[in-house]
Amino acid sequence: MDLNNLIGIAGFLATIIFGWLSIGLYNRKKYPGKISYVKLAVVNLLNDIANNFKDIKLLHDNHPIKNNLVYLKGAFINNGDIDIKTSIGENSITLSLPTDYKWVDFTITSHSDDLDCKISQMPENKKKISFDIFKKDEFTIFEGLIDAPQKIESDSFDSIVKFNHRIENTSKINVETILDAKSLKSKSFMRKMLGGYIILGLLLCVLAFMMHDGSPLRYHNFMENMGTDYSASITPQNEIVLKETSNNFFSNIFWEIFDTPIKISKNEFCNSYKVSNYQQNNHDYIIIAELIVIALFAILLFVPYYMQIRKTKRINKILQNHA
Repeated sequence: MDLNNLIGIAGFLATIIFGWLSIGLYNRKKYPGKISYVKLAVVNLLNDIANNFKDIKLLHDNHPIKNNLVYLKGAFINNGDIDIKTSIGENSITLSLPTDYKWVDFTITSHSDDLDCKISQMPENKKKISFDIFKKDEFTIFEGLIDAPQKIESDSFDSIVKFNHRIENTSKINVETILDAKSLKSKSFMRKMLGGYIILGLLLCVLAFMMHDGSPLRYHNFMENMGTDYSASITPQNEIVLKETSNNFFSNIFWEIFDTPIKISKNEFCNSYKVSNYQQNNHDYIIIAELIVIALFAILLFVPYYMQIRKTKRINKILQNHA
């Protein structure tokens, strides 16, 4: 591979990497404040638990629960680049349910040491958490009970509970799902496997370039004026082995599998065959394509694993540091 090809590959990879980083940097600069909601638990108490046992009844204020009662536990964390504060009024996050749902109970169970937050009274289907200053890497954990007309699946949670705020320089609230200990261990192993595969693939490509000493010459029988081209190699018995070849990649694969090589003596080869093509083959370009495929494989598979593991570890660190 020549220097131009190396520069081309390096430029392609750099374009992908820096393009992806620049998009993330633009979003962070546009909205330096960021609040994420972390789903910790969603349990359908009536449908998933109480209805399975005849002697269990769910009551609230001594009144039976007729609809499904959903237990919800979650956390809001400031995982942006700035402390969230305002000079006028207060910062707040509103949790809204559909009109036929309502909050049965709602409480803050844990928060960062210096975070002062409170719950404001609102209509039955809304709750508001207010605070003066929400510093970077701080969190608040709440638990709530929802009176729902139907079962709430964890996957459909985002369409039921809506989060809103009017905090300046802060992006919309992202809903995050962190990995449990078993999934974290499994995905960490998969990340290492993918990383090893990528490194091995790159090393094999580099090795192929180091062993590649140019394109083989092609020959044809000028004595018989044949148009067929052959690749030539010599055996330990000093015989010349001819294999049919062409510029067509798929034809070469077909001939490699099904065609019977021709064996002739060195004298016959020297007297009847001459070089028919001095052009370089597509070996370099095939390996360039392999490098590009490996790079895309890394982006599409390895990077999401890495980002999910990194996100889980960061969120766990925030929650554990103040717990």
